Amino acid sequence: MSASLPSLPSMIRPVRSVPAAPSVQARVYTRMNQVPDAHCRVLPGNRRVLDLDTVPDRTLHEGVLMVEPDYYANSTGINEVGTSDPVDLDLFLRQHEAVQAFYRELGRHLLTVPGAPQFPDMVFSANQSISGQLPVGSFVSGLSNMRYSARQGEELLIGAGLQSVGFQLERIPDGIFMEGMGDALWVPGKRMIVGGYGHRTDLEAYEHLSRLLGGVMIFAVETLHPFYHNDLVLSLLRPDEAMYYPEAYTAASQALLSAIIPKLFRPDNAELEALTGAFNCHCPDGDGVHVGIDPANVAAMRALESRGYTVVGLNLSEAMKAGGNLYCLKNEIPVTAAMLGR
Repeated sequence: MSASLPSLPSMIRPVRSVPAAPSVQARVYTRMNQVPDAHCRVLPGNRRVLDLDTVPDRTLHEGVLMVEPDYYANSTGINEVGTSDPVDLDLFLRQHEAVQAFYRELGRHLLTVPGAPQFPDMVFSANQSISGQLPVGSFVSGLSNMRYSARQGEELLIGAGLQSVGFQLERIPDGIFMEGMGDALWVPGKRMIVGGYGHRTDLEAYEHLSRLLGGVMIFAVETLHPFYHNDLVLSLLRPDEAMYYPEAYTAASQALLSAIIPKLFRPDNAELEALTGAFNCHCPDGDGVHVGIDPANVAAMRALESRGYTVVGLNLSEAMKAGGNLYCLKNEIPVTAAMLGR
């Protein structure tokens, strides 16, 4: 099931900034000693870990927003992971359709937004926004402040698509960078985000994002060069399980990840497969079984299969030329069939 939208720039209504004196408390943590005792367990050796049972559940994000791929090109040169090789657009169109088919077969609601010739990277639709359902029931999308000028403006086109199906648009203040679900990763089924910072997203952004999303818990982790987005090195599979490349994080952030995710594993050959999209795989929200992954990542596929996941190979060689892979090409959103007019 999918819906496409017409040309969007004239559709968008004004975007509201997060209020300067919000009533919702931000909950952002970079160390476990900042986390309230009510959300922690203490293990032998006085080690504090997150008690996931105390984190509220949330509405599953059963919608998938994607951008029509016609204008994709590996031309901006802003990504440290990837190559300078030109894209085979015909091949990429087939690969992109295979991604859409993957989500359709799992019963996801697909929303496609038109691309734009001035934004060849817009097809990486994880980056321009992050959406959620507030505790009061309304739907909100936080639009990104993109760090590079080559991508600034993409978020307005994405926002128009989200607004057209019922999302309230908000954004954090100018001058604070945030790149959506490239860095801010929802924990499956939980009102909790693991947010990367240090490259495309500023740590300060999470104070605003937490309030924007109704006081959601955000655990902020710092990624190291060349991994400019958190989704390149962390794949959240189930509420309690994730695959990651620990060397991509500072020591403090490695410790935080190990305290909030009970089943955290590093596959063999991670140092190489981190550069070929292994951790940019995707287990759709609430599915917990099927994982789409580029078959170039043999060791990661074996690690997933050994843990009971059903691996679905999706060759994304052309996206990888610009440093992206499966997770980058979509944005999970909490939409229903009724919101899409079905």
